[in-house]
Amino acid sequence: LDHLEEFLGPGHPRNLYERVVREVELPAGGASDGGESVRAWVYLAAAAVTRSLRTGGVRIPEGRWPRSSPPGDGGPDLGDGER
Repeated sequence: LDHLEEFLGPGHPRNLYERVVREVELPAGGASDGGESVRAWVYLAAAAVTRSLRTGGVRIPEGRWPRSSPPGDGGPDLGDGER
């Protein structure tokens, strides 16, 4: 996963993402009843990526990528039944 996220090591200047530990909450209906917190590795945009997005990025309305293909065509699954 580090390779996919272009994580070369903690604080590396060419990282696109930094790998950090965060407390996350498990969803209901899984191995727990929900509400349980666990520590997990997550990837956050590295400093250079964050700066670039803040100065030249385009905000995505409502936080969703625009739909570029009809549902069911094998496009990315957004986890809520949409693609």
